[in-house]
Amino acid sequence: MSTSIERQRAFKERMNKSGFVQCVVWVPPAAIAEFQLASELVRQDTKLTIGRLVDVTTGKLRGLKRAAAPLVPDDSIRTGRP
Repeated sequence: MSTSIERQRAFKERMNKSGFVQCVVWVPPAAIAEFQLASELVRQDTKLTIGRLVDVTTGKLRGLKRAAAPLVPDDSIRTGRP
């Protein structure tokens, strides 16, 4: 087996043992750096969370739950209950 594959497997095992999970997301190219930075910061300090989004056309902040509300048919995103 190649050393690259072995390193990747060892890294995944360390992350799993540390309580982390792998998450694959699809984002626009312009957002890659911000998502990578945010995920690294949240991994380093587990007390952090992602909660605000910025509308790039208006510059206004939007709460994550409010921004997701039109995508969710019921109130589960706001209440945390199905």
